[in-house]
Amino acid sequence: MAVVRLAEAGSSDAESQAITIRPPATIAQYHKRAKRKQMPKSTMQHLDRDPNPAPE
Repeated sequence: MAVVRLAEAGSSDAESQAITIRPPATIAQYHKRAKRKQMPKSTMQHLDRDPNPAPE
């Protein structure tokens, strides 16, 4: 779906809505899912930068 591809590419909600002409609630839902898919990758990148983080 185009909304998912746009979200994964980093487009804003407004940009995705302008291109796909979907309701704001639908855009927000797909963007939220895309962010959840990207979170593990982002987290691993942070860990790769500092392999020995300070204990909390």
